[in-house]
Amino acid sequence: MPSPDQSEFLFVTAIDHRIDFVRQIVGVTDGSPTAADLERGAQLEGIVFAGLAAAVEAGLPKSQTAVWAEPELGEAVLLRGRGMSMPTIASVERPNSGRFQLKNVLGFTERLKKLDASFAGARFIHTVGGEISEKEANLQTLRRLSEVSRSEGPPLLLELMPSPRSLQSGDITGPEGLLESLRDLQDAGVEPAIWVFDAPASKKMAATLAAQAHVDDRNGLKVLFGIAQDSKKSIDTAVQEKMITQAARTPGVSGILIGPGAYARVLRDYHTGKIGREETVEKIADAVGSIGKRFIEALATSDIS
Repeated sequence: MPSPDQSEFLFVTAIDHRIDFVRQIVGVTDGSPTAADLERGAQLEGIVFAGLAAAVEAGLPKSQTAVWAEPELGEAVLLRGRGMSMPTIASVERPNSGRFQLKNVLGFTERLKKLDASFAGARFIHTVGGEISEKEANLQTLRRLSEVSRSEGPPLLLELMPSPRSLQSGDITGPEGLLESLRDLQDAGVEPAIWVFDAPASKKMAATLAAQAHVDDRNGLKVLFGIAQDSKKSIDTAVQEKMITQAARTPGVSGILIGPGAYARVLRDYHTGKIGREETVEKIADAVGSIGKRFIEALATSDIS
């Protein structure tokens, strides 16, 4: 498989809290998970990483292939990634906390340095409209995270997610909302090293998002488009192919983020005993590796220099 320079692209496989391994895969629905439940969740994250490692062995360029995990269940995944000299992203925000909050406001960089993480990772929904006080608090926290990441490291990867709120709430949703949110964050001084956006269906919007991320000579950063983000939906191969090709051929886009839609169903089959570990790892490796291969092929046939 051809391997372009590292500056040209980056693959990220997300094994972070966008999918709750304990509740969505193990099936804990009531109360707090037990130690055994947490151990099983961590084990399942390790299975996904094993699939990613197998994809690297099969030809996915290791130096451009990153893994994103949360440090609680995914500490072993992050350490194994660094042991393989693979770029790693460690989550720093509190999931499901209402407003954007860091897990450890004062010491998150120290923990990430102990894990030797390549990037601090955060996911954020910024609504255009809504409560001003909430927006200001979120922007202040993100600006602080951005500043600390630039001054102390590791650098920040920030995934900006579309608002789930309805248009009746006064918010702008979908790709247009993402674009407005991106502008708001840039105006507020939030400057990550990598932006991640859900892959837009529109070619024009894809180009507009990427261009806005690089506006005013912000040329040192990367932009990734996310695919297979929904762990509950089967992947539409034709739609996914279109998204991969569009990402590869959009000026200013450096790569793709592969979400749990690429592995969740296989992992559920493994957890319920329908398939064994070896088959599970092979299927995950094939899913991740084929996405990477198609992106590289689309990049090679693109007219973008």
